[in-house]
Amino acid sequence: MYDLSIIVPNYNGQAYLKRCLDSIFMQGYGNVEVIAVDDGSTDRSLELLAEYKKHSNFSVVAKQNGGVSSARNAGIEQATGEFICFIDADDAWEEHTLDTVFRSVKDKDLLVFSYSDYGPGGEVIPRNQMEGKCAGEELRENLFYYASRTHLYSVCNKVYRRSVIEEHGIRFRQNVRIGEDYLFNLAFIRHIRSAEFINDHLYRYYTIATSAVNRVDTDLWKTQCPLIAETLAMHPAHSRYELEFLTKRLFWVYESYAGKVAHQVTVNGLRQMWTSACSEIDFRGAEGSLFYKLAIRLARGNHFELLSAYFFLVLQVIHLKHLRKRKQTEKLRFLPE
Repeated sequence: MYDLSIIVPNYNGQAYLKRCLDSIFMQGYGNVEVIAVDDGSTDRSLELLAEYKKHSNFSVVAKQNGGVSSARNAGIEQATGEFICFIDADDAWEEHTLDTVFRSVKDKDLLVFSYSDYGPGGEVIPRNQMEGKCAGEELRENLFYYASRTHLYSVCNKVYRRSVIEEHGIRFRQNVRIGEDYLFNLAFIRHIRSAEFINDHLYRYYTIATSAVNRVDTDLWKTQCPLIAETLAMHPAHSRYELEFLTKRLFWVYESYAGKVAHQVTVNGLRQMWTSACSEIDFRGAEGSLFYKLAIRLARGNHFELLSAYFFLVLQVIHLKHLRKRKQTEKLRFLPE
């Protein structure tokens, strides 16, 4: 049996496949299998994939187009390794990824590592996370805390114990367009015994304008609703970090959308409002505040459209309050002594 099954979903990725696959086969660790799942590509992807069949541990699954979740599920069906991981066809690994993975994963059910954003202009932005080991029960009981401080959302920066996936029939939801990664992770976390978070940046996430997560969508915030709802359902007891989690998820949506339509003024405004909100509201001690109670009530009632508008209104008010304070300070500065 292989130690690790590496699943590579692909759709029309001929421009990036070589970079991706070469980054896998250049790794020093050898007892792995690579499963490329072609999701009905109409370019030369299958021809390129055929060139890698010279590797005895490489296989190709060709299927009709069904989306990335369908492709990943097909890869899971073919996997035989003790562990499973995913890498998108337009991304790549660092040279030492597998060495670091196998030094860390050992008896864990889940390993989460950091990644770096690679921009179209060559800029590299490391994305950090909190490090640590925890039991599965601790992760579940403190899900809001970990969700705001670690990279729990993607599947591409994780290594999963395959027996947990198979024993509980965990698969990607094919009817979810954005956020399927996080829902898969929530389903997996429900059953694990142990996890580890490391801040080694082992994955290269390349920003490509045509990728699903980079398309402009005016209703992008709505895709967060099932993610938030599932997290709340998994963590029914009120947590001191619940409001922090809710606010960060919706703030990410606003900032992400504004950035994608090149509204830099809006992005800067959102960042300023978020900074103001963090300094104005102590999330860890806000359980008794009206702001906290109303936000949690809206979220737990699945009133996400109202919650979205409520957060944005509150942040606007806080932003205006800080501007007013700044103007008052400036006036005092010029008063005669």
